[in-house]
Amino acid sequence: RRGKIREIMITGGSHPIHCGKGREARLIDPKFRIDYLPDPTESRTRLALAFYREALGIDNISYQFLGFFKIINVLHEKGPAQKMWINRSIDKLDDHLAKPRILELKSSGVDIGHYLYESGRCAVAHAYAEPLVDPEDPKDNARLQKDLPVIKALAEHLIESELGIKSTNTIWREHLYELEGFRILLG
Repeated sequence: RRGKIREIMITGGSHPIHCGKGREARLIDPKFRIDYLPDPTESRTRLALAFYREALGIDNISYQFLGFFKIINVLHEKGPAQKMWINRSIDKLDDHLAKPRILELKSSGVDIGHYLYESGRCAVAHAYAEPLVDPEDPKDNARLQKDLPVIKALAEHLIESELGIKSTNTIWREHLYELEGFRILLG
């Protein structure tokens, strides 16, 4: 009917990638898999996963960066603790999208924890001091775009290593999903 928004769903085989109503529908995450959706009971873990889903759905680089950074804030309350955790964790990341930027930052001699906290998190969240992210400055957007895979990989690392929610890569690497039927039968 005229004026009525129709629902649409676009799927790519077993990988749903796009759903919503009318023109508002947009890509969420092409790697999204419906066959593994953890449902933790611990409140901080649930909050971290909620922030992760929120960050994936944001269509703004600055706020997406901030959304992933909030996941670190779930376990590490203050700036110094967040910077320290980032510096301890950065070498544990194996995300192929984050590695080039990590190498670039390391070769420049920057303290990565301090850099991501000050030039990313604080610069996006605050408008009263330098550094600051100007949403209309292409250089700021380009820099955050390069940093986004790093903060996303850090958020994913925290969710898996400190909150115990396995990534789909870990699930597939362990191959335990192949034994699930036997576990049900044999106990």
